[in-house]
Amino acid sequence: MKLQYLVNVEKKEILVAVLEDGNLVQLLIEPTDERAILGNIYKAVVCDIKPGIRAAFVDIGLERNAFLHFDDIQKETVEFSRGDGRRRADSSAAEKATKPHGADTGRRHFDPATALKPGEPLLVQVTKEGIGQKGPRVSTHISLPGRYLVLLPFADQEGGVSRKIEDARERRRLRKILREILAPDKAYIVRTAGLERSADEIKSDVGYLDRAWQSIRQKYRTAKAPSLIYNDHDILYRVVRDVVASNADEIWVDSRREYRQVRRWVQQMIPSIADRVLLHSDPLRNIFDQFEVEKQIQKALRRKVWLKSGGYLIFDEMEAMTAIDVNTGKYTGGHDQEKTVYRTNLEAARTVAQQLRLRDIGGLIVIDFIDMENKQYQKNLINEFKRLVRQDKAKTTVLNISEFGLVEMTRKRVRHSLKGYFFTDCPVCGGSGEILTREQVWRNIRRDLVSRLTTTPRPSFEITVHPDEKSYIETEHADVLNRWRSRYRIQIVLQSSETFLPEQYQIREIPRVAGRRRRPRPSEPPPPPAPAAPSPESQNETAEIAAAEAEPVE
Repeated sequence: MKLQYLVNVEKKEILVAVLEDGNLVQLLIEPTDERAILGNIYKAVVCDIKPGIRAAFVDIGLERNAFLHFDDIQKETVEFSRGDGRRRADSSAAEKATKPHGADTGRRHFDPATALKPGEPLLVQVTKEGIGQKGPRVSTHISLPGRYLVLLPFADQEGGVSRKIEDARERRRLRKILREILAPDKAYIVRTAGLERSADEIKSDVGYLDRAWQSIRQKYRTAKAPSLIYNDHDILYRVVRDVVASNADEIWVDSRREYRQVRRWVQQMIPSIADRVLLHSDPLRNIFDQFEVEKQIQKALRRKVWLKSGGYLIFDEMEAMTAIDVNTGKYTGGHDQEKTVYRTNLEAARTVAQQLRLRDIGGLIVIDFIDMENKQYQKNLINEFKRLVRQDKAKTTVLNISEFGLVEMTRKRVRHSLKGYFFTDCPVCGGSGEILTREQVWRNIRRDLVSRLTTTPRPSFEITVHPDEKSYIETEHADVLNRWRSRYRIQIVLQSSETFLPEQYQIREIPRVAGRRRRPRPSEPPPPPAPAAPSPESQNETAEIAAAEAEPVE
């Protein structure tokens, strides 16, 4: 498999694409004027404590306060924060050194609802960026990632080996390395990138991480809350640290300045592939166009995704969840319908796993595979799907097929999905995908107009609508407007504006000019008397509309 990384530097954003054999499997985007805050560490101020939802809200200096769940509050971080960034005689470290492995260090006696005080400073780290109207989510479980290790700076946090590393022999080897760097006041986790890395390579992270933590402690002592005290670097550094694999074949960068940065970081972290960092210097051809990434991005943004067999998937992203529907489409297979459905479901499972990673869809996900009666086929399908999603770096949990044929799963959401970067809510429908019918818009206009006709003296009206709505009213309801004009002796002017949205309308009152009433000609019948002002009990909208429309014109 050929593994390539493409870095496209634009004026307002940086895009990083990951290709496997030419197929786009991951796309990372970061606006240059709006850096990501995921992983940043802040000296926050506790604003509000809500025991009813087991959470607190803290000010980290952004527009919206951050959400801090009680489960994300640890005793030692609170004590550290109150101690102005100093440990209390390393009591927690000593306690950890003497307690049995896995024993409680006092968590059972720690109540976050009473431990936190509004107005006091608190060390927090962003674990999830703000999405939509929600502010970011933070935690006091601080972690500092390196290339191969993650530093857990507090004594009551347990280290270990990434769960993604499944080989038992390799896990034993890595645990032995961890014991060699064991410290009483901190712990380390070996990341997936540490797989088959030498002890010296893994230990090389220790010095960098320790220096970063000491810098954070120093800044915490002097900074005023709320303030940022640790910035988890820009997207290029994080890509080299967290995404680029040691077996990468090519890393292309289309900007000379960013090329030098990436090459320097690769030289520091993965020196064995430093010569594979390449500069794309063709000014006439975009790097994404050359590798046909742009076409694949457009495909990933579609609601319908076609399978090679002729089946297709429908992706519906909503606020609360994402629903994925699997359909056989054009695929008819052979004479065995059950096997046809099984093959379609297997292909769909592979595509869903790939699309979840590419679209960066998180939260609750429900997949409606095509129904199968064969229990063995069901078992094979769910086992294959679980194997596929285990390759995803995001934390996932997959349940077995329910009695309704649905697969429910969760994928950790830490930032906007791909759709959130490329789309904004439609100004017409507000993101619902639906607008009122022309008939319903007319009903709204009619109700509004009838309510104004009950006033005396009655003004004339100027109605402005979208051109399509004007055409509809003139075709379908011109008789109603003419009836009102004649009955109430008023002008009703209908006009259109290209600037109006399909649902938008405006009714402007035109005051009537006072003057002598025209005498009727002898051949004309006298005008009917103006209807009496309705009593409060008779002001029923439906009755008014019926009276205005049904009464014959005299």
